Amino acid sequence: MVVGDTVYTVNNTNKIDTWIYNGTLTMGGNTLVSLVKGTKTCLLPPNCVYLSKMEALAIAELYS
Repeated sequence: MVVGDTVYTVNNTNKIDTWIYNGTLTMGGNTLVSLVKGTKTCLLPPNCVYLSKMEALAIAELYS
């Protein structure tokens, strides 16, 4: 991922959210991905962030 890339996450209602990748943050040996959407920000583990919408949809369908 490169800063500025569009990435996707699956929220708690199995809907796809679109974010802009803003970099990573490492704390205590754990890496978190920084995401931005307008004035909203989010920090998630890398395995929760997807580069393609199709990949995120596949994950959402697993848990719906």
